Amino acid sequence: MLASVRYRLPGETLVHEIGTKHPPKRCTSLAEIPPQKGYLFAPFQENDAHPLWFFPADEQRTWTQPTEVPSFSLAYEVEEDHRTEYIRAFEACQAAFQRSELQKVVLSRTLSVHFDQNLTKDDYYRLFEQACIAYPNSFVSLISLPAPWGTWLMATPEILISAQDSLWHTMALAGTMEKTSDSSLSLEVWSEKNRKEQQWVVDYISRQLEKLGCDYQKSPTYVRPAAHLLHLCTDFSVIPPKEKSIACVIEALHPTPAVCGWETSTAKALISKVESHDRSYYSGYSGPINPNSAHLFVTLRCMNLINDTATLYAGGGLLSESNENSEWQETERKLNTMLRLFSAHK
Repeated sequence: MLASVRYRLPGETLVHEIGTKHPPKRCTSLAEIPPQKGYLFAPFQENDAHPLWFFPADEQRTWTQPTEVPSFSLAYEVEEDHRTEYIRAFEACQAAFQRSELQKVVLSRTLSVHFDQNLTKDDYYRLFEQACIAYPNSFVSLISLPAPWGTWLMATPEILISAQDSLWHTMALAGTMEKTSDSSLSLEVWSEKNRKEQQWVVDYISRQLEKLGCDYQKSPTYVRPAAHLLHLCTDFSVIPPKEKSIACVIEALHPTPAVCGWETSTAKALISKVESHDRSYYSGYSGPINPNSAHLFVTLRCMNLINDTATLYAGGGLLSESNENSEWQETERKLNTMLRLFSAHK
């Protein structure tokens, strides 16, 4: 196999591996994805530096994930956290709110982790197995790309589109609280800021589905656990028009205000201006596809592994009433989802 992907769907214990006999196909748009079974990995914004990747399922294997992995720990140091850069970006976003340029923007940051030696494939596989065990309700995936893109590992809670025949599913997932007690499962304890942030995503998805002519039903908003965090979630059950493809819905939904902001083009422009890092494949989407179905997830709680360095990504939605320290702490909690995998025990 020249390239491979391993993934485990939420709530399942079966690990899937897709291997290719040739390098994965680089694509500039969804229209170039071949109509065959495989795996799709897409960036936040497609361009020459960050193409879409399609892994054809030339070889496939499945096995049941282990119930535990041997204790292991990777020695590492964390680079300076760049708080000053984050504050500068946060203030630029607040200035844009004051000018009434937009109503929500998602501000992200990175954290660089340096190991005492280059990581091996076995290290990657152990991290993947540990993520599967630690986060049973997340979509866990390990994607090996050609140089210089490295390897990506994610344990994401958010569905972009799950499509099987004529019934599709998507979700509006936004707002974050730390899991502290069962009382957090009550909507009443959530701040107005978190509720507004999630409602923007609900309204956006509703509008986009209506533009496509989709029939849909949405659930009441509820609290959805994701590892040691909680999010507000609204599920959408969708019956698309027969002439609409999965690609049409992907293009209509991505990026949602959960990872970008509102209004979308203004938020994208602001993100490009104020974020000092390249999002690359963070907040893109990823998952297995074939001509009649797809299970695509937003690339969150993720890291890019290259040689002796892991770059972790996290973000949070900003509104005009956002507090910088609260938003920073939210990104810290999200980064810890992946950081804790480096010191795993039985």
